[in-house]
Amino acid sequence: MATYSITSNVTEVNEGGSVVFTVSVTDGSTTTYGITIVSGTSTYANALDFSDVFGLYNTVTLPGGFLSGVTTFTKTLASNVTTPPEGPEFFVVQLRENNTSGAVLAVSQNITVIDTPVSTDPENGKIGFGSSNQPIFYFDSNWYKMTGTQIQLT
Repeated sequence: MATYSITSNVTEVNEGGSVVFTVSVTDGSTTTYGITIVSGTSTYANALDFSDVFGLYNTVTLPGGFLSGVTTFTKTLASNVTTPPEGPEFFVVQLRENNTSGAVLAVSQNITVIDTPVSTDPENGKIGFGSSNQPIFYFDSNWYKMTGTQIQLT
């Protein structure tokens, strides 16, 4: 019985970063498989969010022409300048039989794309300390305090 899996090295990636996907096939029926990227939730990544020319569709081939094996591929997220910032986006990668319109054989975990806005403000990135030695940083003409995983305007 054939088994298929697709896993990623991360579940979160910043715009401009990369995700490495590993495809594993045991006793498959072909050596070439389709790859499609689809929405993970209602706020989804689209073709413009990827740097490579293949965008949302691609194929992978198992090494050596064997029906079992492991191969990897990398998807690089584009850095974009969107105002206001988009917020996080999501996607999953489907492994498909034969080509990008074949039957879905496996689906990756949800990948979150973290919005990394780009600014022309030369002062961005300054770091300081606010009241009670609270770490703060400067971005887009505002000082922000860092509070665990959240950032709040000071």
